[in-house]
Amino acid sequence: MTDKEAMAQARQAVESEHYEAAEVALRPLLKREVPEALYLYACFGLPNESDEQFEVRRFWYLHQAARLAHPEALYSLAVMHDCGDQAVRSSELAFCYFRLAANAGKAEAKLSYGLDLFYGTNGVLPDAYRGLELVKQACDVGVDGACEALEGMLSKQGLR
Repeated sequence: MTDKEAMAQARQAVESEHYEAAEVALRPLLKREVPEALYLYACFGLPNESDEQFEVRRFWYLHQAARLAHPEALYSLAVMHDCGDQAVRSSELAFCYFRLAANAGKAEAKLSYGLDLFYGTNGVLPDAYRGLELVKQACDVGVDGACEALEGMLSKQGLR
């Protein structure tokens, strides 16, 4: 079975809430550290796994996928650190993960990273041009709130 077929089988099992089957399909991919498999394995709980065990496993596998530049894992960690949800609240760590996720192509991260750059928030040196560019990219692909944020940014710059 190819990696693509194994991932499709695992995704189907997750969608059907057959989490043990998903785990079995993912095992060989996890051993080879396939980033998408590491991320998917962090996204569901297993039968007989406590909430605490799941949270520890989730955090570990998100980090493993992020280490390999998986955009969704980077974004998930950014949100976790930004909100303090299952992770230490840290605007600095959140910014770093948002930046990495944006650079890896995650559109939602481009909105957050762009806003930080534009407004100079979270200890970031302002870069209005780059911030506008990123928020526009997020707007162009329909990220919720991005077009409204862009309008506000353009107004602030006197461009609207």
